[in-house]
Amino acid sequence: MKYNKLILILSICFSAHFVYAGEVEISLDKAHYFVGEKVKVSLVNNTDDSIYSVAQSLTPAFAMQSFEFEKTPNVWERIPIRCEWPDCSVDFDTPGEIKAGKAATFPWEPKAFKGIKDGIQYASPEAGNYRMTISYQIRQGNDPSQWTQHTVRSEEFSLGNADLTVKDIDLQIDKDKYSKGEEVEIVIKNNLADLIALDGLGFDLQKKDEAGAWNGIPRHCSWPECDIDHDVPQLEPGKSIDTAWNQQIYVGMGKEGEEDAGRMKYAQAEPGTYRIVWTYQVRKDKDGTKWKWEQVYSKEFNIE
Repeated sequence: MKYNKLILILSICFSAHFVYAGEVEISLDKAHYFVGEKVKVSLVNNTDDSIYSVAQSLTPAFAMQSFEFEKTPNVWERIPIRCEWPDCSVDFDTPGEIKAGKAATFPWEPKAFKGIKDGIQYASPEAGNYRMTISYQIRQGNDPSQWTQHTVRSEEFSLGNADLTVKDIDLQIDKDKYSKGEEVEIVIKNNLADLIALDGLGFDLQKKDEAGAWNGIPRHCSWPECDIDHDVPQLEPGKSIDTAWNQQIYVGMGKEGEEDAGRMKYAQAEPGTYRIVWTYQVRKDKDGTKWKWEQVYSKEFNIE
């Protein structure tokens, strides 16, 4: 292993050149990772010539030039992944050869560098969408002055835990606007590698008020007013459930002396902006110690 502070500085100072599939690419083994789970990273050489990268060395993670968090849609913020010079000495291996058609693969646990007070501090990044860049060299001959530094960017991936629902549990509706009484078609799909359990009473509703806040709208009688027995359906990985909402909402129980006494009463939902909410539970372990009920939301839609 060699001390390569100068090489690292030069590689950062080079202007980055981003290339994509068909040349050199980053391949990840999954699209979502849980906190503490290692990411299997591959730098794949699809060119006709050898490339050189620290990814093919004893310190492969040092080939990573950036780790970025999607702070808002399409706005990326760089997350520091290591203490760098001049605050810390940087010791990493020299770039190794990746031949044409081959790949350098290594495990990496996402960590964010937090500072050097009382020793170097790291923490797990917050849940969200991320992407990474990895550097490599193209060498023309033996003269280092003719070698060029390049960077390739990965596809985005998500990092988090059962709270991260944006891409793990997909809740879709068929339209943005509905006429009065028109059915809202709903699909919930489990994109996780784990079994999930669904609220046996089905989905819930929320309506947006004039201030922009979301308020729950009952679809049925619930406890403590009613005690409804129900199963807890399970959804296998990759499976989906189709259902629909007929725009009926719960308005109360029929009172004694009324024709519908003791029965649930329903009415047409008022015009406005709504969204579907579905409660689910990721069952990653078998003993239930980490089971926790979460919610996933559909896009908002209007009833006119």
